Amino acid sequence: MALSLAAAPIISSVTHQAFGNHYSTTQVHAATNVNDYIANQNFGNPAITTYASTFTQDFAYRNGVGQPEGIVIHETANPNSTIDNEIAYMQREWSNIYAYVHAFVDHSRVINIHPTDYGVWGAGPAANSRFIQIELVREHSLDDFARSVNNDAHYVAYLLRQYNLPCTLADNTGSGTIWSHNAVSNYLGGTDHTDPVGYFAQWGYDMNQFYQLVQKKYNELGGGSSEVLDTVVSSQGENSYGQVNGNNINGTYVLTSQGFKYIKMSSAYDGQVFRISQSAVTNKGVTMYEMADENKKGLFWVIASQVDVLGDWHAVPGATQSSANGVFTVTTNGRGAAVLTAPGGLNWQARFLGTGSSWKVNAKAVTSDGQTYYQVGTNNWVAATAGSFKDNGTPAPAEKPTTSALSGVVRITNGNGTTIYTQPKGSATARKLGAGSAWKVFEQAVFKSGETWYRVSPAEWILASDAQLQDNNDNNSQPSADTVYQNVNTVATVTAGGGTTLKRAPGTGNDAGRLNGSSRWKVNQVAILPSGQVWYLVGTNQWLNGQDATLSAGAIFNLGGVATVGGSSAALTNDAGQATGNTLAAGSRWKVTGLRTQNGQAYYRVATNTWLPATSSSLAQ
Repeated sequence: MALSLAAAPIISSVTHQAFGNHYSTTQVHAATNVNDYIANQNFGNPAITTYASTFTQDFAYRNGVGQPEGIVIHETANPNSTIDNEIAYMQREWSNIYAYVHAFVDHSRVINIHPTDYGVWGAGPAANSRFIQIELVREHSLDDFARSVNNDAHYVAYLLRQYNLPCTLADNTGSGTIWSHNAVSNYLGGTDHTDPVGYFAQWGYDMNQFYQLVQKKYNELGGGSSEVLDTVVSSQGENSYGQVNGNNINGTYVLTSQGFKYIKMSSAYDGQVFRISQSAVTNKGVTMYEMADENKKGLFWVIASQVDVLGDWHAVPGATQSSANGVFTVTTNGRGAAVLTAPGGLNWQARFLGTGSSWKVNAKAVTSDGQTYYQVGTNNWVAATAGSFKDNGTPAPAEKPTTSALSGVVRITNGNGTTIYTQPKGSATARKLGAGSAWKVFEQAVFKSGETWYRVSPAEWILASDAQLQDNNDNNSQPSADTVYQNVNTVATVTAGGGTTLKRAPGTGNDAGRLNGSSRWKVNQVAILPSGQVWYLVGTNQWLNGQDATLSAGAIFNLGGVATVGGSSAALTNDAGQATGNTLAAGSRWKVTGLRTQNGQAYYRVATNTWLPATSSSLAQ
């Protein structure tokens, strides 16, 4: 189904104004045949303007994303407000008033404020899961009222055509695609509002007349709505690269001969890094970037404000490496030192080491252009110009781990499988053990930092963090006391204003560096401690406290197992993190189908829109 920018907009800005107080009016205007007046005045159809959405509780319609069943017509019930005031108020206060709609319409404008592919909070749960919802702003003259319903009717017809829906009125039968809020109250329930019936009556108008106007617009549009796409007014080549800050509000696009056409939400690429091959400015003044692969082949376009430009694109130079032993301290200001995947390479992970943090150096390299780089982790390099290096001389002998015999089975929990090494912290081999596979274990090795390795054959070792130790019967050993690990693919934003310290292991171990406040980091794994506290893996043996960070909005991850409620009943929450008032009995067991985190704590999904806090339960996978 083709989507227009009204459904998945390219976002432009809006100046918010103060909102006046709501009250009703009883003034009645003389009856006039409004539809005839519209026809005689030969009003044109309005342009559809799009503003950025502030509504974060995105949800699909009951039939799925992009599957609305009709449209609800509202009116604002405030004769002293304007379209800008109404939008500013709703975008600012929706979380307090528990209301948000898709669009506002007045005598001169149609302004979309949320993608119509997703539901909103406008007319109770039954309508919210079915319908697009539009607010009509009150007018003060017959001419302005006529213009406003003309604009509203056009947008309703446009959306019906866009989603391949018939044009039928529900107000008289409870069945159709065009609903007043009053019809929702009468036939679907969950609300008691009667708009826009009373407001229409003040102008001698009603829903039947409005439906006739929509029918006319619908027929004029013919076989489908004409997409109004943003077009390019200027463009230029780019030679940079950057990270996409995706979400479920803004889209990604392809550039057609008619303009930018929506393809999917930008959340699909959140946290990923691409080459930027060109930029373009649209007729609405929005700057777009074309994201490309390493060979500059264009993949999709995204709004430039959603891209964190990491630097200029360049080929990786040749380099001569040598051993080094010392500590590198980051001194550069701003985001800190960029973490490169090779000496003189690019920051493909979009990672930065915080100013003032110190890192052990294992090697250094001098590139063909004479620049020096230090290795601070596996395939992690920083430029010498980003800090200072303290040489500790000849490296001390490598730490020998404490080893002990171990008998049991390990099951690989890393979704990408795990690499086999010749010895603990030794050389990686070309062999991997597949995700979910089980292997007999003979020995374990533990370093002072707590890092643990398992030996699965005479000369083959794997990282314990990539597997779960089980007994010889393939049962989880002590599931109620174990840390649960789950592989994920998301992005964490550090919320601690002063930054946060990383640990070598979840909740314990030596410090593993610091991250700046507001910095963003790719998360590969979530660890859930027996206490319910969560930690995020953001680098090799670098764990971020979940209490100091938030994940991408609405992040929910697949997780299986059975949760057992602890010694007292457990209070449940919904998808929004709000208490439902329901509890689960102590000792009861529940199948787990998902994981989300909130304020550094884990929650297990045990039913639709129902979450059990990990603090009140134990999980066996």
